Amino acid sequence: MYLKKLTTPSAPNLNNIRLITLNQLKIDKKKLGEGEFAAVYAAKLILGENSDKKFPVAAKLIHPAADLSHSIEYVRF
Repeated sequence: MYLKKLTTPSAPNLNNIRLITLNQLKIDKKKLGEGEFAAVYAAKLILGENSDKKFPVAAKLIHPAADLSHSIEYVRF
């Protein structure tokens, strides 16, 4: 196996990004971690009209009082 050196950073492929609504998430009470601005909880992503497909995911919930103004990073694509 060998590694290919990239000359310029490649932009992520945004064609497959899907908007997830809150009614598609079931957030557990199990906290996986917490930082200064947010906490991460175990959750299930529910796909399908009859809730027949559930996938384990992690959901990051930003603290309501978090001041993110000084830590926002801007990314150009």
